[in-house]
Amino acid sequence: MPIVLAAAVAGCAAAPTPAPTAVRVESPAPSREAFCDAVRANVEAVKPLNALNAKGPAPHPAADVAAAVAPLRLSYRAVLDAAPAELRPDAERAFELAQMQLDIYERTSGDATAVSTDPDYAARAQESAPALQRVQDFTRTRCS
Repeated sequence: MPIVLAAAVAGCAAAPTPAPTAVRVESPAPSREAFCDAVRANVEAVKPLNALNAKGPAPHPAADVAAAVAPLRLSYRAVLDAAPAELRPDAERAFELAQMQLDIYERTSGDATAVSTDPDYAARAQESAPALQRVQDFTRTRCS
C-alpha cells in the first residue's frame, strides 16, 4: 500500500494543479403555474383548521390544533417558495403575517378570535395591507 500511495502522490506533484473555481448553481425561477398550484394547495390545507373551528369555540386539544396548523405552515412555505420574483417581497410579508396568525392560534389553543384581538398582529396586518392586496390581486388575475 505505501508504494501505491507514493506513486499517486508523485503523479499529482508532477502535474500542475488547476486553481479551484467557484461553481454557481442557480435554481430555476418559480413559474406562475407553480405559484398558482401552491395557492390552490393552500386552499385545501386550510380545510382542517376550518373544520376544527367549526367544532366550536376554543380551547381545542393541543394535538388537534397542531394537526390543523402543521400542514398549513408547510403550505404557506410552499406558496412563498413558489412566488415569482416580482411578487416575492409581498409574498414574504404575507408569509410572516400568516405565521404570526398560526402562532397566536396555537398559543390560544385554537381561538380564532384571538388573532383579530392581538394588538401586535393588528399593527402588522395594517402595515402589511398593501402587500397583501398585491398578492391577492396577482392571485386573482393570474391564477384563475
